[in-house]
Amino acid sequence: MRSRGFNNRKIIRRQELIFRANESLSAGRKAELANNYPEARKDYLFSAEAFGSISRSTRSYETAAEGLARVDFLLYDDASQLATPRARNT
Repeated sequence: MRSRGFNNRKIIRRQELIFRANESLSAGRKAELANNYPEARKDYLFSAEAFGSISRSTRSYETAAEGLARVDFLLYDDASQLATPRARNT
């Protein structure tokens, strides 16, 4: 009996994690569309880590990882455009 209760709690925690990861994925998309890349990165990162802890072979994990890579590139691109000419040449 005790094992069944533990397994039920484990299932509930997993379902809650999936729900939060999906919410974070949606928030990441919205933030990216609004050009709020730091917020999008935070949301995509949480989502990718959460889905990755369950299974890396899901479409949701793939979507989160792609979003994370995309906003990382955009953040890098924004930062490099702000760099001074001296910093670019070193």
